Amino acid sequence: MTKHVRSVILIGASGNIGVHVLTQLLAHPERPEVTVLTREESTAEFPEPVRVFRSDYSSTSLEQAFKNQDVALSFLNYDVPFDRLKLIIDAAIKAGVDRFIPSDYGIRTYHERYNVGVATYKRKVVRHLEEKEGLISWTSFICNPWIEYCLLDGLLGFDLGKHEADIVDSGDDPFSGSTRSYVAQAVCNLITDPAAYHDSKNQYVHLAGHTLTQNKILSVLEKVSGKQWKIDYTKADDVIAEGQKLIAVGNPWGMALIVRAVTCGRTGEGEGVGDLRYQRPWDERLGLKLNDLEDDLRATLEGQFPIIHMPPIIIP
Repeated sequence: MTKHVRSVILIGASGNIGVHVLTQLLAHPERPEVTVLTREESTAEFPEPVRVFRSDYSSTSLEQAFKNQDVALSFLNYDVPFDRLKLIIDAAIKAGVDRFIPSDYGIRTYHERYNVGVATYKRKVVRHLEEKEGLISWTSFICNPWIEYCLLDGLLGFDLGKHEADIVDSGDDPFSGSTRSYVAQAVCNLITDPAAYHDSKNQYVHLAGHTLTQNKILSVLEKVSGKQWKIDYTKADDVIAEGQKLIAVGNPWGMALIVRAVTCGRTGEGEGVGDLRYQRPWDERLGLKLNDLEDDLRATLEGQFPIIHMPPIIIP
């Protein structure tokens, strides 16, 4: 039996993906009633007709927030203690929420090759939801690293200021990538399509988005900047080893290196994991429309995709 989602509550709606989902929902002609859950001390402001529920994140307060909500969408970062997120999920169950959409929106966290902190944490969240099936359903979106975010923060291997590129293996191996607005469109379209909502119950929804290679990205960067970049080639296994060394001494950048190697490389531990075209992606089913890749990358470099908590970076 298909269900029409009539109410949604967003947790962490002022973050890097939450703001895009909120924008898409508010623009949809058949949008559900939208509520945003925030901390009591939060100063974040939201447009009409968004309903804001301020909470101290106690069980009682959370249950009240989730009352009469069909879907709860979490955009909380992985630095939120798991016990707190578990409390949020359990409160949603007690309040009768039909579905919880956890804050994945990235790599294939269920895949054993992504044996890093962020993936382990997110995998733990989904396992908790799996244990609660029958009481609440779940859907988790897998889209790989956001192109604009990870181009700016260096995860994809490009230093925009120095015009240097760290290429994994040959740089010609395909991997998938999407912008935050593309992912947000997918979330919105799934929630507002009763059949898609029904069919996505208790499963991962993969989004292939753009099919990229590091060399394809590099070609656009050189075109936009008008400069030739310095290139350093490294085997995926060596990048993984370096990442593991950094993690061992408490440097979180080690996680980024492992994600880069596994996503962009095809040797050793990175064998094709980043190409989501073979994971039965939902892009066509959800009616998603891709922008031109060069347009998306150029817009990123020109500061048109601002990153929260990160100053805009423009190629000099």
